[in-house]
Amino acid sequence: MFAPTPETAHEPLPSTPRELFDALPPLPLRTEIINGRMIVSPMGTPEHADAAMSLYRALLAVIVPHGWRAYTGNVDVCIDGPRDPIVPDFVLAPVDCPRWGDRELLSSGLLMVAEVVSPSSVREDREDKPDI
Repeated sequence: MFAPTPETAHEPLPSTPRELFDALPPLPLRTEIINGRMIVSPMGTPEHADAAMSLYRALLAVIVPHGWRAYTGNVDVCIDGPRDPIVPDFVLAPVDCPRWGDRELLSSGLLMVAEVVSPSSVREDREDKPDI
């Protein structure tokens, strides 16, 4: 995929995690950049998704009157500054949240971000992501 072809031989290969992320086609995996490392992991278990949906249901009475948008693990967030993409388990955003390109919400426009901590994601969720 990243091997030069005659048509692309003049184009440089991705040299940063962000450039590599931007060059990837949409994947059926969770792909994030955390502290300069590209992390590719499978989607969570049904229990993981249920925990994010429980948060959504708990906040629904506030979300609807404000016209906010809630996403559970299916939207990319672009961190302002380094422009690193992450995929939180729950995102709450206003309708007019600014975007980075077509598929990422800018972190500065979000109202809330939450992570469901799983045994396989403890280090990233509790140590790396809070610093972001």
